[in-house]
Amino acid sequence: MIPKNIIIAGCKGVGKTTYGKNLASRLNRIFFDTDALIVDEFSFFNIKEIFLSIGEKKFREIERDCFTQAINDNRDKVISTGGGFFYFRDNLKLVTNNSFIIYLYLSPSILWDLNYNNGNLPVYLHNLNDSDSKQDFIDRVNIIDKNLKDISFSINIERFLLLDS
Repeated sequence: MIPKNIIIAGCKGVGKTTYGKNLASRLNRIFFDTDALIVDEFSFFNIKEIFLSIGEKKFREIERDCFTQAINDNRDKVISTGGGFFYFRDNLKLVTNNSFIIYLYLSPSILWDLNYNNGNLPVYLHNLNDSDSKQDFIDRVNIIDKNLKDISFSINIERFLLLDS
């Protein structure tokens, strides 16, 4: 039996929304994207603008509320989380017993190159120099990996990136 909640987790830039929408469509489920729920709540400002205007602490509270709203919806669903959602171990407590986490994994160095080269670094790095940004980014990716590796089905998507190039 497929669990009621399928949660797509991973760091910024791994394709959580793309894979989540595709999976939801194939399984005929509703799709929730916590970033989209946040944007909807703030009259369509983008994530970066919201994050910079309210700060990380408030942003993470809103992100947590949006995830809770999605997980409490009674329909069978696929939920794509924000890239930093599982950086905070307390957020694991929100995952119900009837949930399955798919963790889209890329190594920290590949993630850095992918996001840095595309000018798509996480907004929390906006005021750091490149050297500090890279180390902070890698540290956070390692924490997310540690938080998820034992409780999720991990998929290393590096080979999929190689197929696209």
